[in-house]
Amino acid sequence: MQFFCLLLSKVIIKLSNNNKNVLTKNNINAKLLLKSLKGGIYMKYIGKNSLSFVVEIILIVLMIINALVLIFLPQVVKFYLENGYNVLEGFNLERTILLIILYPCGISAFFVEYNLKKIFRTLVDKDPFVQKNVKALKIMGFAMIVVTVFLFAKIFLLNSIMTMLGALASGLLSVFCYVLADVFQQAVHYKQDNELTI
Repeated sequence: MQFFCLLLSKVIIKLSNNNKNVLTKNNINAKLLLKSLKGGIYMKYIGKNSLSFVVEIILIVLMIINALVLIFLPQVVKFYLENGYNVLEGFNLERTILLIILYPCGISAFFVEYNLKKIFRTLVDKDPFVQKNVKALKIMGFAMIVVTVFLFAKIFLLNSIMTMLGALASGLLSVFCYVLADVFQQAVHYKQDNELTI
């Protein structure tokens, strides 16, 4: 991506220099883009005013949306079923099954978002290799196991392609969280050993 932006900025500068009819504003924008790609102006990944801070804010918004959906879940499911999406003959049976499956999945998603927010907070503070991130990753892994179990049960009750894909994805994410927790645990040990030797 950076290569294409660099190439684009050089082409704009070349065109601006060759064609006097091109506005000099394009030339200035291309030179700013070129400067930013060479290390002048860039977005930090960790620390204050960084990409981690932006992701943390997005996670807070997602937590609020998730809480609202959980509060109004019966109305959402009713709307979903009344608009022709019901598969079973019994409207109440399907509604009950969906509520039994969606509440634990939504609560688990809330735990995942909350723990991700905590991890990104440590990135903003520039101290990601701490024991609380290991714990947060393990909680996220367990929450994804809960989602996997309920979606796997839904496969036998109200199957759809999205249910199968969601069960597979959440299962893989739970494994990923546990592996990443182990990696973070090793990093915490190395960090503590390094601090003791200094």
